[in-house]
Amino acid sequence: MNFHSTQLRFLLTLGVLLMSAGMASATIPGLCNTGLSNGSGVCTGPLVTADSGTTTDANWVIATPYPTAPSTSPIPNPCGAATQCNPALTYEPAWVDFPDPSWLANSVTFSATASEWITPQTELSLGGYYVYATTFPVPTSDGHVTIVGELLSDNEVDAIYLSSGTFECIAVDGYPYDNAAVNSPSNFVPPWTAFTITKAPVTPGGTATLYIVVRNRGVGGIDSNPTDTGLRVEFNQKSSVFSK
Repeated sequence: MNFHSTQLRFLLTLGVLLMSAGMASATIPGLCNTGLSNGSGVCTGPLVTADSGTTTDANWVIATPYPTAPSTSPIPNPCGAATQCNPALTYEPAWVDFPDPSWLANSVTFSATASEWITPQTELSLGGYYVYATTFPVPTSDGHVTIVGELLSDNEVDAIYLSSGTFECIAVDGYPYDNAAVNSPSNFVPPWTAFTITKAPVTPGGTATLYIVVRNRGVGGIDSNPTDTGLRVEFNQKSSVFSK
């Protein structure tokens, strides 16, 4: 083999490797960490300036009114068909309040791994279930998504669902997926709890919504005794990808 053939093979091999690396590190536009102020779908900063119930997240919403259901009720299905006894949920932008002093402090500067806590407008809220959600577009060429992330919450995350078109409310972690909460009631400090959704079906050219259901435990486990509640999520953008 002459020099030029060897050089050509090297360049072709290098091109394939670079293409593979690029595909492996492709991000999902719109799948953003909690606490970002840019809702353009590219997950750029800056971080929201946290305050007491006047600023909101640009990408995450919370079901209203909240809590959506008391702790004694079944875990709410965030995208189930509405009935007279189970009205459809409505959503508003989630709030970025000052975090409870016992929680991991918010990120200070924006980066790919920066995040902040999102909460109800009144962080000190009744016990019960709180439903958070974020929606992102699906490319026309892909029918599955893998999502890798980590979370903190006050109190525990009881369920994670993924919904896209006819693939409505697929349980992907927690109850009823494996009959256990995703994390502990005191997981508002590290270590973070990792979660992975592997090749879940989504509708090509449509949108997908990730729902996270947090249980707030009132003081003494009593819903009528309010306590602070919130959620914080960070995604691994290199491992979260669409596929055929």
